[in-house]
Amino acid sequence: MPITKELSNIRKLEAVGFPHEQAEVLTDIIEESHVDGQQSLKDFISRMPSAAFGRNQKGDF
Repeated sequence: MPITKELSNIRKLEAVGFPHEQAEVLTDIIEESHVDGQQSLKDFISRMPSAAFGRNQKGDF
C-alpha cells in the first residue's frame, strides 16, 4: 500500500475516534490481509487449468 494511502487510512480511523497507535496497527493488519489475499488469488489462478479461462495452450485468449 502506498504511504499516502496508509496515512489516509490512519487519518480516517483517527477521525472516528481511534487513537493513533490503534489506527496504525489496524492499517497494518488491513494491508497485510490485502497483500495475503492478492497472493492467494494469484496462487489460485496460477494453479487453474488454462481451459477454465477459455485459453488455448499458449495462454492466449
